[in-house]
Amino acid sequence: MIGDQDAPIENNKKITEKVNDILSLPELEMAQTAYPELKIKAEPAYILFDQAGVIYQSNNLKELTTYLEQNNPN
Repeated sequence: MIGDQDAPIENNKKITEKVNDILSLPELEMAQTAYPELKIKAEPAYILFDQAGVIYQSNNLKELTTYLEQNNPN
C-alpha cells in the first residue's frame, strides 16, 4: 500500500484475512524510488503480489477488497 495513512490497511480485517504480508509506504515518491518498475502514478495505491509478481493493482481500497473476496489468493 502506498499513501492513505489515515486508515492503516493493517487494521482492515477484510484485507488481513486474505493477505499474508503487508508493506505500507507512506509516500508516493518513496514507492516510486524503491519500485520504479511498478510505474505507480498516484496514491493511494494498492498492489497485490503473488510469488510470480503483481496480480492486481488499484487506487481504490473497495475494489481491492472485492477482488480479494472474489479471488481468495490464500
